[in-house]
Amino acid sequence: MWPDDRLVPFPDDRLDPDLAELGAALEAAGQRASASAAPSRAFARDLRSRLLATYGAVPASTPVATSTTDIVRPRVTRRRRPVAATTRRVPWYRSSVWTGLAAAAVVVLAVLTLGGDRGFPVPSMARAIDAVGATVERDGSNRPLLADTQLLQGDIVRTSEVGSATLDIGGGETRLGPAASLRLDALGSDVRLAQLAGRAWHRVGASVGTYVVATADVTWTATGTAFDLDRHTTDAGVEQVRAVGVQHQVRIDGPTVSAILDEGQVATIDLSGPAADRSLAISPMSAFDRDDPWLLGNARRDAALGFAVGAFAEALVEDTDSPAPTIEELMPTEAPAATDAAPTASPTTSDAPRRTPGPTPKPTPAPTPRPTAKPTPKPTPKPPSLGTLGLTVTACHGGFSVLDWTAAPESGFDHYQSMRSSSSSIPPVEPPQPPAVAPDSLYAPSWSTRRALDTGLEPGVTYHYRTVAFKTNGAASAASPVRATTAKAVKSLGALSASYEVDSVHVSWTPYSGPEACFTWYKLVASTTDPTPGYGDGAETIWGSGSQGESGAYVGGLASGTYYLRLETLRANESGVLSVARSEVATVTVP
Repeated sequence: MWPDDRLVPFPDDRLDPDLAELGAALEAAGQRASASAAPSRAFARDLRSRLLATYGAVPASTPVATSTTDIVRPRVTRRRRPVAATTRRVPWYRSSVWTGLAAAAVVVLAVLTLGGDRGFPVPSMARAIDAVGATVERDGSNRPLLADTQLLQGDIVRTSEVGSATLDIGGGETRLGPAASLRLDALGSDVRLAQLAGRAWHRVGASVGTYVVATADVTWTATGTAFDLDRHTTDAGVEQVRAVGVQHQVRIDGPTVSAILDEGQVATIDLSGPAADRSLAISPMSAFDRDDPWLLGNARRDAALGFAVGAFAEALVEDTDSPAPTIEELMPTEAPAATDAAPTASPTTSDAPRRTPGPTPKPTPAPTPRPTAKPTPKPTPKPPSLGTLGLTVTACHGGFSVLDWTAAPESGFDHYQSMRSSSSSIPPVEPPQPPAVAPDSLYAPSWSTRRALDTGLEPGVTYHYRTVAFKTNGAASAASPVRATTAKAVKSLGALSASYEVDSVHVSWTPYSGPEACFTWYKLVASTTDPTPGYGDGAETIWGSGSQGESGAYVGGLASGTYYLRLETLRANESGVLSVARSEVATVTVP
C-alpha cells in the first residue's frame, strides 16, 4: 500500500517560508520511511546542516518546550525516548510545527539507525536509481516514480514518450528508454521480468541467480551479464522483439524456438500471429548497431561502472574522446531535482547553505566508480594510430582454418600473432584477454609471412579470429577486423570408380570443390588386406597429383591380387598433412 499522506500534518498557511520548506522535506522523508524507502545518510547530514545553519544548536542543558498532546505519533515502535513536558507555554502553531518536525525527524533517524529487522520491512532488492517522466503502478494505483523509490514484486514501471528510468535490480542496472513498460514478476535471488513494451538495457547484477525477461511467450534468460531488448511494432504493424547480445550469451526459449544468442549477435522474432508461426533470425551485429547512440551510451555507462562491455569493447576504444555518460546524461532527471522551487524561492543569503548540499545525495553513487572504472579500457585498446590489416579466414573441411592477411608497417615490426576466440570481441593486446587464445601455429616472426593454419577445430563450432602486428616494445602497430568462420568436418567425395583395363587400373572420382587454400594433393591409397584403407594408416600410396581439378588416373605396375582403393584429398602442414576429403572405398582385381 502507499504510505498515508496524512501521517504528519503541517499547517503550512501559518508557517514562515523556512519552516515550511523544512516541514515539507521532513514530511516527504517520513512518507518514504513508512513506505520502506529509507532516506540516505547524505539526506540526514544535509538536514542536520540546514537545521544548525538556520536555527543553531540547542545547548544540552536547555529543555525543549513541547506539548505532548500535540504530537502525532510516527510509525516507529522502538527506541522512543519520552519527552518531558514543561510549564512553558508555546503558541499552538509553533508547537504543531516543531512536533511535526520532530515526528518526521524521529522517523528519519529511526530508519537510519534501526536495521531492517527492527521495526521496518526489509526493502526489496529493486529500487529506482533515477527516473524522468516515469510512473510505477502498484495495487492498481499509479504514482510518479522518483529516485530511490523501492520497487516491489508486481510493480509495473512505465516511461513516457520522452521518459526514461534506471532501476537497480540485484546490483545491476536495468535501463528503460522512452515509451517502455516493465513488470517485476519476481524479485530475490531469481529475477523474472516481463517487458511489455519499449526498449531496455539489461545489465545483470552479481547478486542475481537467474535473470529472465519475458516478451509475450518468448523468454530471454541471461547466461551472461548484459543484453538489450527492444519490443516494438514495425511500420507494417507487426509486433517484434529485437535483441542484441552485449556480453556473453542469452538463451532464447519459445513455443517453437530454442536458441543461444551469442555476444555480438542480433536476434529478431515476430510476436504477432499464432505462436506456432514464431520464426527466429540471428545475425552478426551490424555497423548500425555498433554506432547506435542508445547502445553506445549504455555501454559507456557500464564501462564507467566497472563492467566489461563485451561486443562494444572495440567501439569504446575508438570512442575514447567521448566521456563516459553519467546517470544524469542517460536519464536526465537530475536537472529538475537541482533546481527545486524551494532553493530559488528566496534570494536571501540564508538560502546559500540549503542550496549547496541539495544535489549532493543523488550524484554521489555515479561519480564514485567513474574515476577508477573509466581508465579500465585504456590499457587494452589499440592506439589512435593503429594501422589496419586485411584478414581472410577460410574454413576448410577437416577441422582447420586458413588465415591470410596483408602486410603490416615494416618499421618497428617484431611479429604477427593471430588470435582465436569464442567471442566477437578480441582486443589487440598480448597476452590475449580470455576467452581469446594465441595458438603457436598462428605466430609468425617474419614480416613477409602472410598465411597460417589453425588446426584441431571442432566441426560445427563458430570461431572468431583477429590478426595483430606487434612492435618490439610489445605495442600493437596494426590489427585486422574480427572475422568469424564455422569449422567443417572431413568431406565425402562420393563413390570412387575403379576398373582393370589391359595392363593398368583406371580410377575416376568427383574432384574436390572446396577452396584452393584447403588443397595440396590427391593421394590414391591401396591395400590388399585392409578394407578401409587410409593415408597414413599403413596403406600404400600408388598415385598422387597436385592438380585439384583432376578427376581420373591410370595406375600401372600393380601385382596380381584384389585391391581396396581410396582417394584422399590432403592439405600439407608444417607438422604433416591434414585429411580434407575422401572417397568411398572401391575394389578392383588385377589378374
